[in-house]
Parts: sequence; structure tokens; C-alpha cells
Amino acid sequence: MLRQVLIDELGIIEADLTPDQNLADLGLDSLMSLQVLGVMQEKVNMELPSSLFMDYPTFRKVDEFLQRLGAPSVDSQVSQPSQPSPPSQPSRPTASADAQARQVTASLSKSTKDDQASVQEIMKEVGTTKPVLVSGRSFVGKQAPLYLLPDGSGTGAVYMETASLGRPVYAVTSPHLAKNKHANWSVEEIAAKYLECIATIHPGNQELFLGGWSFGGIVAFEACRLLESRGSIPVLGVLLIDCPDPTWPPLPDTVLDWVYGPNGNPELKKQAPPGFSPTMRSHFDSTLAALARYKPAPLKAGPPFIVVNGLDGLGGSPDDVVGYNTAVGWLQKDRQNLGLHGWDRYLPEHSATVVEVEGNHFTVCKRNATEALATALQSLWSQS
Repeated sequence: MLRQVLIDELGIIEADLTPDQNLADLGLDSLMSLQVLGVMQEKVNMELPSSLFMDYPTFRKVDEFLQRLGAPSVDSQVSQPSQPSPPSQPSRPTASADAQARQVTASLSKSTKDDQASVQEIMKEVGTTKPVLVSGRSFVGKQAPLYLLPDGSGTGAVYMETASLGRPVYAVTSPHLAKNKHANWSVEEIAAKYLECIATIHPGNQELFLGGWSFGGIVAFEACRLLESRGSIPVLGVLLIDCPDPTWPPLPDTVLDWVYGPNGNPELKKQAPPGFSPTMRSHFDSTLAALARYKPAPLKAGPPFIVVNGLDGLGGSPDDVVGYNTAVGWLQKDRQNLGLHGWDRYLPEHSATVVEVEGNHFTVCKRNATEALATALQSLWSQS
């Protein structure tokens, strides 16, 4: 099982995967690791730590760890398990959770565009991916979990450095990355797809928190709106981490060249999520197209929102980015007293609290920033 998952996901041949080969050398970086973890959790039907590939960097070490867990169908040709412990039992979704996910998807308004049928077909084909636990312990006591939705790249790897926020924190990765299927989807459709992913592990009608960084925050807002409209799973609060005004023109795709290109800013590249694969670039392009069409509907009532703003801009000038617009300016300029910057038009009155943290758009999810954020978030937890 493990061998085949790594071969399939990394795009390597079997001869490359020797027992003591460092998996990072085969392309398993932090961005890919969450995708592989999601597939592995689906295969072994149990929760795996988000730090798995950092703690066990070779095929042999990962295999031995899985065998100690008692994971089913692990590879036996590498090593034999020593004193395996009984298999842990994952939290399984109830029938009602699956039904709610289907209801959310079914509740989406139907587009009249000619390509809508093919979009729906692709959305169905990509299936779901299981969220990965990145902080805290799974469903402990009565603590409602926080699900963080991915940014425009589709990966939840940016949340791997998240500090303890006082409850289970899960990162969701877009199933479109795993299947490499992209379509002219809408923000509403991708929000419903992420809710389906959450429903694969979220038990029944248990309360939850939603959140996301950058585009992920916009999708978290839309996912909250969908759940509120259905009156199904109670949303206790929503965390918008450095999210632009959803009605601004989307970032030009040239912003990636500014950050990652050969002539880009080397300091920004160090701070930004590492690398952008062609699949992630395709997902980012789909995100920009979805944002260009998005018309957010205000929430008349709903849970409390925390709007997190990094205090620092990325720097640079308008000339650095071809197609400079309002969203690029928001990235570049310092943000003292930024406030709700347009979100007040869509959030229920008096429902939002602004929290300012040290850092820029790329560093607000780093451990130092999230440690400061954890203290501020106590107000959100206490309001729920």
C-alpha cells in the first residue's frame, strides 16, 4: 500500500524507492506531504500525524511506523513490525454527515452556462480528500474542531506550522490537486466540495469552526453561508486570516512570477510557501477565474468572525507586478489600522472582531504569528 501510494503520488518508478531513500529527495516536500497523507489516511482508515514525513524521512522508517500502528495492508518486504499496537479507531462520519454534505452540494444554484454539466461531472469525479490533523488532538472532549480551508493553490500545507490553538485543527487540501482535474468551478462549488471533505471525518451534527488564509478565508465565509442556509452543522465561528475583500479584482497571475520567478524577489520566495507545481498553478488559475465571477451574498445572521490582518506589507512597487491592481497594493503596503477592509459589507452587524498580528501575508500562518493569534482567539472560542 505505502509503496504504491508513494509511487503514484510522486510520479516515480519502483526502482527509485529504496528502503533508505530520503523521500524529500524524491520530491516529497511540505506541499506534497499533505496530499500524500490524505491518500494514505484514506487507504489505512486511520488518522496520521501531519509531521509523519518529517519525523520518519525514509520509506523504511515510515513503513515501520505504520506497522507499529497496526495499519492494514502495509508493505511487508521492507521490515517486520516489532510489538505492534492495536489499531486505533478513526472517527467515522455518520450517515447524517454524509447526507448533509450531499444536501449542501444539491442546494447550489444551477448555472445556465454551457459548460456547467462538465463542471458538475468533474466536481463529482474528483471525489474527496480527508482533512489532516495539524495541531491538537482529534475530537477530544467537547472541543469543536477548526477546519482550515486551502488558499488558491489548493494545498493545506501552509497550515503545517500552525501553533496550538487550544483545540483540534485540521487542514483541508483540494481533491482537485490529487486528481489533477480542473474546471470552471465557482467559489460556491469549491466551498461545497470542501464541506464534503470535512464530512468524511466530522462526526454527525457536531459543532465546528471554519477558517482559511487568503482565498481560503473567502471560501470559509461561503462554506459558512451554505451551512447556515441549510441549518445543518452548527458553525460556532469563522477565522479569516489575511483575506482580501472578496469583491476586489483578483490578483493577476503574474504575481507568482514576482514571487517565484527567476527574476523574482529572493526574500519573498523564502517567506512564501515553497514552490508552485504545475498542478498548483492550474488550481491557482481556476481560483482567479472563480473570484472574478464571485458575487458574495451578505450574511444576515451568523456566528462571530475573527478577521486577522498581518501588520506588514510585502514591500515592492507597482512596477514589480504586471497588471498591478488593488489586491496587489493590499499585499505590498503596510496594513496598520486596516480594519475590516470591506468585509463589513458581508458579515452580520457587530459580529466581527479584528485581530492584528506581526507578519506579512506569507508569514501570518507561521508558528510565531499563530502563537500570538492563539491568545486573541480565546475571544472567539468564548463567544461560541
